[in-house]
Amino acid sequence: MRKTKSIIVLFLIILLITAASCDKKSKNTGTQEFGFIGGTEGLEISFVEGTPPERIFIEDPFLISIQLENKGETTIDLGQVLTTLEGISYRSYSIPKPTLVNEIPIERIRFDKQSNTQLLGGIENINYEAEFVDKIDFETTHTMSMNVCYLYQTRSVSSLCLVNDPTQRPGTADVCLVNEVKGVGNSGAPIQVTQLSERASGKSEISFNFQIENKGTGKVYHPTFVDKADPQCTDAGNEKFSDLVQVTIIPPEGLEVSCPKLDHGILGDVRLIKGASTVVCKLSTNQVTQSAPFPGEIKVQVDYIYKEHASTQVTVESLA
Repeated sequence: MRKTKSIIVLFLIILLITAASCDKKSKNTGTQEFGFIGGTEGLEISFVEGTPPERIFIEDPFLISIQLENKGETTIDLGQVLTTLEGISYRSYSIPKPTLVNEIPIERIRFDKQSNTQLLGGIENINYEAEFVDKIDFETTHTMSMNVCYLYQTRSVSSLCLVNDPTQRPGTADVCLVNEVKGVGNSGAPIQVTQLSERASGKSEISFNFQIENKGTGKVYHPTFVDKADPQCTDAGNEKFSDLVQVTIIPPEGLEVSCPKLDHGILGDVRLIKGASTVVCKLSTNQVTQSAPFPGEIKVQVDYIYKEHASTQVTVESLA
């Protein structure tokens, strides 16, 4: 009997630990409670089956088709996706334009409240017409690589605890705390805002910081990358755009915010080092007249170009 009681007690302890860890995980994520579906994907890219074929023949036209499916929460407008074909001779494969753009918007994923279901994002195929024209004496295999660059945005929401004097002792009836880590909600995107924390840094000043992280598998570029003349989705020649994102902070209730990395303002470029960067800001509470703390919404918007690639092999049959 005593052994049975011990087993029951042990089982209850395991359940409590599991529940606590799950609760902690959901609190840290905080995405759905802020109105986002969430996730760390943007465009999912893949070669359409059979395009290109596994084996091709000389002077026999074929299609190279890349499928783009939006798995995130940003709609990509017309002309905001660049696909660049690499790894092959454009002359040999009769490719006049190695870089193409999307011809229709690619809709984001969304949640339909009426049907209580998540709606899939848009899909578009970008097609290259090709034909191998070189004369060869033996079959050869080439690896085609498709680079895909697309303009994307991450929208993040959290809340700060606002009070006229942030250094005052918290009361038992306070609805929020100044000195703590906050939950952050992120729209579905490969770049995420994480680890937002707040602390009092003076009688009329709050300090808060957050981290910007690349949670996807691709590379990130500055959003103006697509604005340059004759843009191509390649690493070569684009080093100055690499690992840069544009950050915009929308403060609660229009309060004054200063962030050194954002030119001591609320808009600027941030460079990611090894896929992450921390932004530190100061918020003045001089305009806050309430002595009792209350939550104020803060938004962070991150704009960028995201680059991913897919590859496939094609074998060219010889004439012999």
